[in-house]
Amino acid sequence: TFVDFSDPENVRKAMKPNTKLVFSETPANPLLTLCDIEAVSAIAKEGGAKHVVDATFATPVICRPLDHGADMVIQSLTKYYEGHNMMVGGAVISKDAELAEKVKWVQNVHGNILHPFASFMIMQTTKTMALRVRQQSKTALAIAEFLESHPKVTKVMYPGLASHPQKDLADKYHRDNLHGGMLWFDIVGGSEAGTRLMNTIQRPWSLCENL
Repeated sequence: TFVDFSDPENVRKAMKPNTKLVFSETPANPLLTLCDIEAVSAIAKEGGAKHVVDATFATPVICRPLDHGADMVIQSLTKYYEGHNMMVGGAVISKDAELAEKVKWVQNVHGNILHPFASFMIMQTTKTMALRVRQQSKTALAIAEFLESHPKVTKVMYPGLASHPQKDLADKYHRDNLHGGMLWFDIVGGSEAGTRLMNTIQRPWSLCENL
């Protein structure tokens, strides 16, 4: 069942007797809506389900869902961990040993592992992730504030802005006033104007295959 996680009550109403897992993403790709991790974790627990959070856009530098009641966290290592567009990978982090063993068993059966060189490279790039995420967050906030004041921009969505509809949640869950490197905005003229902008703007901005 697909629900809008911006309101925990939507999750509560969607719970069924056979619900085993609640899967959320915060900040969500691509809308940058946020999930109240503690509230949703409590709802999942009441229903006998596990709460799994995809926190790729946040990274542990910004948000640590296991500290707020979640049972498991998913991270795409391809993005902020790797950070240099060289390798792909993913990670599942479990709150307890029992869940970790179950994931490990499935991983072993299916052979879902990173090859050694990718593992080595991601271990190296992870060493600078905290520095990169902090600077990326600072830069994203500056860009968001600039866009918000631009006469040809009609809307900017970034969790660090006071105008974000869930700014209270951002302040509650995001560490050290960091809100990530992702934002989106609408411009005068709608999607047609947006396509024209992306087709003419110079690098480093370009249409991207991967968020």
